[in-house]
Amino acid sequence: MTEPSSPSNPVLAERFAALVALAAAPSSTVIEQREAAKGVIDAAKKGTAIISWSAAEGLRGDGAPLDAPLLAQRFEAYGIEEISVTAQAALADLMDLVRLLSSVPSGDEAAARFAGRAAAIDPKGFPRRLKPKAVVAPPAAAAAAETKAATPAAAPGVPDAPERLTQALAVPEPSNPAIAGAVTLLRDATDLTNLQAALDAMVLATDLAFRTGRGDDLIESLAALVAIEFEALERDSSDDRRSAFNAALGRLTKRPMMLRQIAVLRHQRSGDPVAVARLQAILHRYGTSGAEALVDEYVSATSTEARATCLEALRALSRTYDALLALARDTRDLVVRQAAAILGELRDARGEEILIELLHHPDARARRSAVAALARSESTAALEAIGFALQDESPLVRQRAVSALAGRREPRVLALLAPLIEKEPDREVLYAAIGAVGSVGSPEAVQLLMRIAHGEGENSQRRSAGMRVQGCIALVAIRTPASMAAVQGLREDRDGEVREAAVRLVAQAQRRTTSTGIPVVPSV
Repeated sequence: MTEPSSPSNPVLAERFAALVALAAAPSSTVIEQREAAKGVIDAAKKGTAIISWSAAEGLRGDGAPLDAPLLAQRFEAYGIEEISVTAQAALADLMDLVRLLSSVPSGDEAAARFAGRAAAIDPKGFPRRLKPKAVVAPPAAAAAAETKAATPAAAPGVPDAPERLTQALAVPEPSNPAIAGAVTLLRDATDLTNLQAALDAMVLATDLAFRTGRGDDLIESLAALVAIEFEALERDSSDDRRSAFNAALGRLTKRPMMLRQIAVLRHQRSGDPVAVARLQAILHRYGTSGAEALVDEYVSATSTEARATCLEALRALSRTYDALLALARDTRDLVVRQAAAILGELRDARGEEILIELLHHPDARARRSAVAALARSESTAALEAIGFALQDESPLVRQRAVSALAGRREPRVLALLAPLIEKEPDREVLYAAIGAVGSVGSPEAVQLLMRIAHGEGENSQRRSAGMRVQGCIALVAIRTPASMAAVQGLREDRDGEVREAAVRLVAQAQRRTTSTGIPVVPSV
């Protein structure tokens, strides 16, 4: 165990564990979490805390037992042997680490994902030691791995639980003689030996169509394969026959671009209903791999029409959100941001759940992308999530959340923006929030803006000319008699900058009145 460079601090270990538990609690707010985090940072100035976990001793803080079941569970799941909190710990890094530890572990790669995302956290503030990758898995997982190793590997490209078609697909009548002959053999196969031979012929014909770039033949051969599989397994769904079809489909995706070509053809043939039905069935049959191929094609598509077709195809697949959830949890931030953008385009409740999870991502750009995607939704859940992002520690995220609220005329928007304006330290975010209040345009918004224009409130910048002028600009944007009268009343203000801005804004509004017909309160 690493020796602390300053006196041990058991209270700090307890506060850190309590902060992680608080962040994991659904009812906790970001404000509560941030206050608790500040307490951890203050406590760290009095000495270092070393928190360790082992199967033999459990969770310990500075060598003493630490009663924190949730933190112990996270240390075990994420393969953490030790984390120290030192006087060099920064608040932003602490919040990133807490988000990682409070998130629910999922999948076999939880430890790898934690290690990848924690790499961005300053090791001087939070020295840590992770278990070697081979040791991360608990005994039960190791036993499962041994069992899996003794079992023949699943065919590449085909998920462990393949997505069979939900309804019959008409078997094509190929014009290519080789493919037509393979289709006849496959439909006539009665025993497993004949079936295997027919599948081999079908795979060979399909692979040749792909390698020679014959798109029509590729569509017909793959569609025939999945359609005949559905027919055959409806008659006899024995494990041997099912495995034979799975292996054949998997052999075809040993060429990594095979499914990608199907995704390309899906938007190239979007005007052909028969081809669309066949291509959609093929992508559905390949489950998550099919959805991933469409996602890749969407990202690289060069036209709006192609992207729209890819989105249409993704909406029709049952495994789309499985694929996007995996991408949203990727260790590469660019991949995460691309997944967020697609989820925003899909505008689905399942997608919103993934985007809300991304609001806890360690990377501010990923969180900002999640907010931008949520802005495309009109649901109550999306609005609440954007309100949560207003409390993010990154100004970039807060500003994007403000932009997402601008133009929404719901009463809840004003309730979200008003507290932000009272405490926002970043000038750009603050001014954007004032402008967003102006876009609400309600009488309540006018009252709030009048207070801002007069330099009232709790914000430390409330008396600055810049903030007050922004209030005036937002009032003029509303252009009701009450809002215009409030700005005109500031033409005699003590602050020369506010005074000049009020005169200029009223004059500009009066010039526009002629063309718009919106009345402006006459000058006194």
